[in-house]
Amino acid sequence: MSVTIMFRAADPSVSPGVAADLGSVVIRTDAANPGVFVKTSAATTGWTGVSGSVLADITSARSLVVSDDFTDTLTSTQTLASGGTIAVSTLVEANRVGVLIAGVTDNVGTADATSISRNNASAIFFGGGVVTFEVALRLVTLSDSVDDVVLIVGMHDATGNAEPTDGFYLEYDFNTHGDHNFRLCAARGGVRTKVATGIAATASATWQKVILTMNAAGTSGTVTVNGVEGSDAVTANIPVAAANACNVARLNFFKMIGVTLREVLYDYYRTTIDFTTVR
Repeated sequence: MSVTIMFRAADPSVSPGVAADLGSVVIRTDAANPGVFVKTSAATTGWTGVSGSVLADITSARSLVVSDDFTDTLTSTQTLASGGTIAVSTLVEANRVGVLIAGVTDNVGTADATSISRNNASAIFFGGGVVTFEVALRLVTLSDSVDDVVLIVGMHDATGNAEPTDGFYLEYDFNTHGDHNFRLCAARGGVRTKVATGIAATASATWQKVILTMNAAGTSGTVTVNGVEGSDAVTANIPVAAANACNVARLNFFKMIGVTLREVLYDYYRTTIDFTTVR
């Protein structure tokens, strides 16, 4: 099957297939030649045999998508210790039909931790294509000197209240950094690089959509939060070998100081890999 989108001149009297046409886009789903193609010249008659450069392969051989919308029971793996709570709430808002609520109460050992992840701790390393991770989250209350929490979301291997050994992720850690700004981080073999984003975490009723993007070569990672791009890219200690593989998605939230309940809400997460080489 194919779908053709034709770009026409402003004059509606111009017929398809003549020189006044501006070109066309063809989306093909047949097994022999799937993808999205562009024809930039319309000097020839007819629209058969469209040729051009493949812009995107829309088959699973080209890409991988892992996600959870939290609309029912978790398809992700949840890791809990006493003091941590995880619950799925439906119909929180009209456009958020499933929300996961993670809560932490105390800061004794790992009894303050919640972790949501796919059950594939060594599934991804970077350098084989563009990788994006997206999560919509809402911190109910920001950290202070009395009750301090840490949020680590992205693709990493940490559990409990530990820092990642390998991964590419976003961090909120008031106790360590002394402010409410996110840090963009990469870790390889336990060595970490954390760069400023200039973007602050918000609380209460404000949802923040976080998008992490790693380039195809695995040499530069960036972040946007609600469409605002972080001030710096992370370029060091990116895991680019199988020995440093990490989880395709992990959402960690834990307590550092205090015993009052603190919560974070997650609407969804999604990890997408667009492979450089078709598998």
